[in-house]
Amino acid sequence: MYQLEQKKRNDLDFLNFIYKNKNFTISQVSKALKLTYPTSKRLVDDFLKKKIILQSDEITHTSGRSSVSFFLNTESLYSIGIQIELKKISFILIDLLGKIKKEKTILNLEFTNKSFTEILNSLFVEFYSEIEEEIKQKILGIGISFPGIVDNKELKILDGINLNLNNITLTDIFRKYNKKIYLENDANACIYSEKILGRAQEYENFVVISIGSGIGAGVYINSKLHHGNNNLCGEFGHISIDYFGKKCNCGNNGCWELYVSETAIEEELNKTNIKEFSSLFDKDLNKNFIENYINFFSIGLSNILLTFDINNIIISGNLAKYIDKYKQDIKKNIQKNIFFKNYPLNILCSNLNERSSILGAALIPISNYFNLVNLD
Repeated sequence: MYQLEQKKRNDLDFLNFIYKNKNFTISQVSKALKLTYPTSKRLVDDFLKKKIILQSDEITHTSGRSSVSFFLNTESLYSIGIQIELKKISFILIDLLGKIKKEKTILNLEFTNKSFTEILNSLFVEFYSEIEEEIKQKILGIGISFPGIVDNKELKILDGINLNLNNITLTDIFRKYNKKIYLENDANACIYSEKILGRAQEYENFVVISIGSGIGAGVYINSKLHHGNNNLCGEFGHISIDYFGKKCNCGNNGCWELYVSETAIEEELNKTNIKEFSSLFDKDLNKNFIENYINFFSIGLSNILLTFDINNIIISGNLAKYIDKYKQDIKKNIQKNIFFKNYPLNILCSNLNERSSILGAALIPISNYFNLVNLD
């Protein structure tokens, strides 16, 4: 029994190593994982047979010795990501390093609690049918990103306030594919993409603020993704920044997302003759809007900082590229508060833009296989 458990641990450690070290020798495996050379060779041989790794034609020269090197076969396995948004569902197929092999987005969807599973099933059947049979056999799993509260163990959407969806189980839709299925809140999905591919690869503590039709926050503390006892961790879009403000679908007044989300920006656009987000976020043209936006954004972010005391904040979503040029203004605004006067705040905008959440969803099966992101 002990030997089986040890082998399983060695396999997981090895998979984690080869993902993070794309080219390596057996000696390097042995040294990094503190294993004997024969054990390391056994690991290499096992995963060569599975074609997870391949032998390089190049010879590595170290300390006067010549060694055969190996590398991760990025097309040995694939993964599918699904992103559910307001009136939109997107699908993506990626290889092990997140390279997109196929993607599709369906816009202007209208779904209700009654029709949602039928629509999702129909769209996924169409997407999946277009994937080559050879690749289908190599798909590790399917990750689903949803903007709301989910039960990731029961594959159940508990409450999607902005989408008017609740108490929907997804198990029946995907059972026939015989793949591992993962359901995650959209901001938590961003944790995977930012930690594996994006801005947070070197961070042990960070928060991702995901801005879409609403706002969510993914929280990564002490090298673990934090869900909370009831999967409510990160619902910062529904903290009140104005008790007498706008009425939210959640029943609260003045929720943060009513002032800084994409939905809020679209409402602002409708009040003007401006058609594009880029023009609205031009300070020379819209000074009052920008000052108000920075103020609203700073209030919500201050609440997150006071809650978690985390220095690294990553902003993701389509708005990230517009907010990017106002990062320092937001930082200065926050640091006016005595608590943050000398606070070492690091604000980054995701380089994955609007793909952060769907890439994260697709990376969940890969993370699970290669032991990349730890869960609380």
